[in-house]
Amino acid sequence: MSAARVLAVVSNHREQAGVRTGFWLSELAYPYHHLTRRGVVIEVASPGGGEVAFSPFSDPRNEHGAEVGDLVALGFLSWQPAVAAMKESVPLAAVDPDAYATCWVVSGVGPTFDLVEDVQLQRVQSAMWASGKPLAAICHGVVSLASVIVGGVPLVAGQAVTGYSKDEDLEVEGMLGFRLTPVYVEDALRAAGADYRAAAPHTPCVVRGADGRLVTGQNSESADEFGRALAQLVAG
Repeated sequence: MSAARVLAVVSNHREQAGVRTGFWLSELAYPYHHLTRRGVVIEVASPGGGEVAFSPFSDPRNEHGAEVGDLVALGFLSWQPAVAAMKESVPLAAVDPDAYATCWVVSGVGPTFDLVEDVQLQRVQSAMWASGKPLAAICHGVVSLASVIVGGVPLVAGQAVTGYSKDEDLEVEGMLGFRLTPVYVEDALRAAGADYRAAAPHTPCVVRGADGRLVTGQNSESADEFGRALAQLVAG
């Protein structure tokens, strides 16, 4: 039996108002770790394909970052296949949804710019969902689910979901002194009719909706639990 394949979707967006954006490394690294140790093959995709960049604030080698010394992220950066995957991401337009067991959308501020209404990502997500496959997203990456329409209604309508809370966004923007994201994840999910749920800021929270077929994580603190839930869903 061939190994299951899972798609990790990350942003190509790199900078906004002088702030480096990109994707958040631990939200790729932790699910990657939990899935690959179960024999799952991971491929990375992005809107434009090619090399993708993670936020320097998520770099475990950055002593001024938010996740300095994170051992899973450090291990991810030391493994050549993982590094190669970030240099050669697949364009979303070239993705065949039938080739993967599921996909998960990684966060960082980037998705609120280039994944929030990406038609190719919507194509992949809606096709997977319609064929009975699970879907997953974490933190700002959950915003991509708000614009997916299945059977004429938003995929998240009536579903229990979480994602980066507005309180968390406002806290970051308060430190920066300006609005950073063009859309708040919580607002987008509520507008799409989702049953939005969240823990206190910076507290791990993973929500399973649609009888367990929809897995969402609130923030980077949820990356480990989210990765375990996704791996259990795909590989048992």
